[in-house]
Amino acid sequence: MATVQFEIFPYEIIRQAKNGFDAFRLLEDEKHQVSIKTWGGTAEAAPTITKHSPVAGEERLLVTGGFYQYMEKCPTHGCLAWIMDRDGQVLHTWETDPVALFANTEGFTGELSPDNVYPIGMKLGADGNLTVSFHGRNIFPDTIGVAQFAPDGKLLWKKWDYSHHWIDVDKDGQIYAPSQRQISVNGNFEGTYIGANCPTGAIKEEGIHIYNPDGSVSRDLWIFDSFIKSNWPGFIYSHPSGCDPAHINSVEGVTETIAELIAGVEVGDLLVSVREPSVVAILDGQNGEVKYATAGRTAAQHGPQFLPDGSVVIFDNRGGNPALGGTRIMHIDM
Repeated sequence: MATVQFEIFPYEIIRQAKNGFDAFRLLEDEKHQVSIKTWGGTAEAAPTITKHSPVAGEERLLVTGGFYQYMEKCPTHGCLAWIMDRDGQVLHTWETDPVALFANTEGFTGELSPDNVYPIGMKLGADGNLTVSFHGRNIFPDTIGVAQFAPDGKLLWKKWDYSHHWIDVDKDGQIYAPSQRQISVNGNFEGTYIGANCPTGAIKEEGIHIYNPDGSVSRDLWIFDSFIKSNWPGFIYSHPSGCDPAHINSVEGVTETIAELIAGVEVGDLLVSVREPSVVAILDGQNGEVKYATAGRTAAQHGPQFLPDGSVVIFDNRGGNPALGGTRIMHIDM
């Protein structure tokens, strides 16, 4: 009782042992990664393509694949991604060697392998190069980083710096990516009276990496700084998970067209989704100041994107009708 109450020896040993056991229980023993589904018997020969709306666009689609996926088109390593038309015809593929991608990698616990690493977000640049973010399972941290590939699948550069989720590339080739770093907060967040409430004391702090076209980092913005300096402390207080209180899952840069439609917004500002407090915000692209924000209209949302009129369409993960699966599409004027 005294050990627990006053945190005296051997409290720290017991605490770390419990954290280690909890982490061990999260390991997955399935052979296939999260994005691969398997069937008993014979799999369907090909996907069925259906146009549900007479007003659907004719734009070609960039589709996320993975290692050893769609081997019919990419027989050596599988298709990391492909472009298809609205009738399902594949027009271009990216096939890349995972051995080269994972070579000379440091800073992770666990094995970076095709079974454990998979692509999440990707963006096609004006030069035809494909920038991809990667996540992992049975790996710590599970946010891996970003890499860029030429149209023929050749690896141009990689940054295993814990960037993740859905990314954006502007017309000049500048890349915006959610990023993560581990910080230690055992009391209150700096500059606030808000407790961290994380049993391990290891907080996932989220931000945005802004990369130059060659992969070098131009600057970083960190979301706790943005919220505190912009006088939005409640966005930190409202988090349900003390060890992952922000969880940015997408970023999109403001274009010239959008900047003309929203007062005070400039080219290079950032539309971000912060999952845990259910916040969608537009941040100043230089200093991270919150220019616009909405909270509570969605619940654990992902992927807000600007529409041509300057409004935002959002995938709302948990704010919808349970009878319809709990998800919905939300349309918001910021």
